[in-house]
Amino acid sequence: MKQCTIIKNSKEENKFIFELIEVTKKIDTLHLIDKDLLEFAVQEFTDKSGLIWYKHLKCIKITKHFKA
Repeated sequence: MKQCTIIKNSKEENKFIFELIEVTKKIDTLHLIDKDLLEFAVQEFTDKSGLIWYKHLKCIKITKHFKA
């Protein structure tokens, strides 16, 4: 069994946060005049944040002696 996470206080966590902030800044929110445009912006954020997450995560094998 594996657990995938970003290690707290690591370089990968800092890179993840920096990239997530950059993606958030680039999303166009000035023209959100209806529900469809809002849904598109939210979906764009979700897709890009997921890609960034998978780029920086680390999978750890869980054993019976594993400490969270």
